[in-house]
Amino acid sequence: MSAFGTLHVGLIHPVFAAKQIVTAHHIGAGRFGLNAVSGWNEGEYGMFNVQLLEHDDRYVYSDEWLSVAKKIWTSEEPFDHKGRFFDLKGVLSKPKPYGGEMPMIMSAGSSGAGRQFAMTHADCLFMSVIDIAKLPGEVAQLRSEAGSRNVGFYTSGHMLTRATEKEAQEYYRYIVHENGDWEGAEYIVNVRLAGGTRSIPPEVIREMKERHMAGIGSYPLVGSYDQVVDTLKRLSDAGLSGVAFGLVNYIDEFPIVRDEILPRLERLGLRLPHRPA
Repeated sequence: MSAFGTLHVGLIHPVFAAKQIVTAHHIGAGRFGLNAVSGWNEGEYGMFNVQLLEHDDRYVYSDEWLSVAKKIWTSEEPFDHKGRFFDLKGVLSKPKPYGGEMPMIMSAGSSGAGRQFAMTHADCLFMSVIDIAKLPGEVAQLRSEAGSRNVGFYTSGHMLTRATEKEAQEYYRYIVHENGDWEGAEYIVNVRLAGGTRSIPPEVIREMKERHMAGIGSYPLVGSYDQVVDTLKRLSDAGLSGVAFGLVNYIDEFPIVRDEILPRLERLGLRLPHRPA
């Protein structure tokens, strides 16, 4: 198990951040990773008086930023770096990451430039899944681009599940269509679109709004216990290593996950049985 910290690389200097990450890596005995975010929200960058670069240039910046950080984590001697965005002299940091292992790198870039960055640097990529039928081809292409690098592929989702499909759909309708904050969803989706994202087809914008109200996540896990587990199996068969999901009411719904979802995943061989220490 690892804890990940999310960092907007455009807002923090790589030398400063690399030192912070090593500290966290030692505190966690190696169980700390970095979620490297290139950024898209112009308002966030405005708060720091930092220019938000054009979309593909953000990943060029992120590539140079992470290349500097990785050299800090591995170089035993001071080094200079002169690139497009950084001109650094005599860079050195000790100690190195815990156990001589690099911190895990996570990325969630879903555009062409974002995925190319992930295949160069990331250990795990969180993908936006629109159509499961197309997912095996996407994963196969990404594995080819990653070459010899061992990259895990994941997605995020929101789980609304009940004993029957009818109960699940009624709950979904209650959450989204009867009590959903459509004004808030409209705002957050418009902010995303204003950020110049290139990974969201226009035809799925309304679906995005629904997904935001049901629970932040890329892919909906809505239905009976068996239907949700079937969807998870389809995602696994398509090449994903795992799914991060959210719940509407954690207190009420964690027992459902424990008692209904996890045992079904174990029976399908998608999860190892829990063995108390």
